[in-house]
Amino acid sequence: MHENHRQRMMDRCQKTGFDSFADHEILEMLLYYSKPRCDTNETAHLLLEQFGRIDGVFEATPEELMQIDGIGQSSAVLMQLIRESARRYTKAVMQNRKRFMHIREVAEFANSCFVGSTTEQLYLFLFNNGMEMIDSVLLTTGTINSAEMPARLMLEKAIHKRASCAVLAHNHPHGIAVPSDSDIQLTYHAAEVLGLINIPLLEHLVFAENRYACIMKSHFRLQANAAIPGFSKQVSFLVNMEEFLNIEDDECVIPDPFEEADAKKAQKNQDN
Repeated sequence: MHENHRQRMMDRCQKTGFDSFADHEILEMLLYYSKPRCDTNETAHLLLEQFGRIDGVFEATPEELMQIDGIGQSSAVLMQLIRESARRYTKAVMQNRKRFMHIREVAEFANSCFVGSTTEQLYLFLFNNGMEMIDSVLLTTGTINSAEMPARLMLEKAIHKRASCAVLAHNHPHGIAVPSDSDIQLTYHAAEVLGLINIPLLEHLVFAENRYACIMKSHFRLQANAAIPGFSKQVSFLVNMEEFLNIEDDECVIPDPFEEADAKKAQKNQDN
C-alpha cells in the first residue's frame, strides 16, 4: 500500500511539479529517502505540528528533530543537508553577479549568507574600486553589539584585501528588520574603525525574514564618513554614489532565488 502511494506521489510530481504540493507532502516525500519502507505521512504532520512551519523544521537541531516519533539520525541529517544545500545554492546564484551595481544587489547576496541561520551573524563584505566583491568575512556569531565587534579582524581583512569600501550586514533570526540602538552604535563604531584606514563603510544592512533595512541613510551616512580624507574621491568609481545607495523602505524585499531560476528556465525554454 505504501509503495503504491509513493508511486502515485512520484507520478504526480512528474505530471504537475511541486506547486500543488502542501508542506506536509513535501516533507513526506523528502523522508522517502531516509525511510524507504515506512509511512512518512504521519511523521511529516508531526514535524509541522511541533515546529509550526516548514522553515521551522529545517532550522531545528538534530536533537530536536530526533524527539519526533519516526525521526532517526538519518532523517535528521537529511533535514540539515536540505538547509545547507539551500544556503549554498542561494549564495552561489548571488555570486554569479560579479559587479554590484546597486545596494539591493549587495543585499540579495548578503541575505544568501543567512539562509537557515538561527543565530545572529555579522558579516563584512569588501569591494575593490570596481565594486567587485573581493571577500566576505563572518566577523562574529551570537549576540551582536559594538563592544564585541572584532575591530582588529575587520581591519586586518580590509588591509590584506586592499579594499576600497565595505558593507556590513547582520540578521535578526527571530525578529524584524528594524535596527536596534545597539545596531546603530555598532554602525558608528565600525565606520570609525574603517575610517582609520580611509575605507568608507557604504551601508549596514539588517535582515529578517525576506526583508532588510538600511541603517546608514541620509545624514547618518555623511556623518559616519565625513572624517575620512578624500571620501568623495575614493568612491568616484561609483557613477553616482547616492544613486547606488538610494533605496526606499518598500523596496527592501529579497526576491526568491528559486523563483528567479524557474523564471529564467521557463524563458530559456520559450526562446528555444
